[in-house]
Amino acid sequence: MKMLKVFSALLLACMLNLPAAMAADAPKASTGENEPGFCSKAGRFVMLYLPNLLADAFDVVSVEFSFGNSFAVDAHATYALNFALENSDTYFAGIAPQHVFAAGRREALRGAFMCFSSDSVYVSQTCGKTPSFALEDSSFNLVECYADAYKSDAIDFWAIGGKLAFIVGAAVDVHLRELPDFICQIFGYDLADDNWK
Repeated sequence: MKMLKVFSALLLACMLNLPAAMAADAPKASTGENEPGFCSKAGRFVMLYLPNLLADAFDVVSVEFSFGNSFAVDAHATYALNFALENSDTYFAGIAPQHVFAAGRREALRGAFMCFSSDSVYVSQTCGKTPSFALEDSSFNLVECYADAYKSDAIDFWAIGGKLAFIVGAAVDVHLRELPDFICQIFGYDLADDNWK
């Protein structure tokens, strides 16, 4: 019952964040008048430099916590070099790249050794921008880097990280594809166009 209350609260938080996310995506009309001058832009850059740098640093690392019927041991230096044993039916919540809150239900039966894996992973009942997906490859063969879950970025194929779980679990991933944006942000250039302006 407590787990239901916790995930109801997480779902409510996602729903409260959704209108703000939709408003941010709405197109804005520009008339050309009253556009900020150089001093205003420079001041805004100086004030938002540190928050934008921190946001890009948090894009590099993602953290996920889970609770439910689970046993998982996973260590990967990309999914092409992976050791994993997982049998789980859990609810998860965490922070993913691009400032995205992720939550949902994950059912998984996985085994992986080096570049060989057998996957049956289903993610459903998601909220926010987290996509539902299925990763099915029941035979123990080479990892399919062109599977839909990898192509749609539901799973970052090139992430380095790991997961430990026994009823309560934690997963940490380092996303190498976010590193160039962080390095460019140090010099004030927004490569991914995800800065606050």
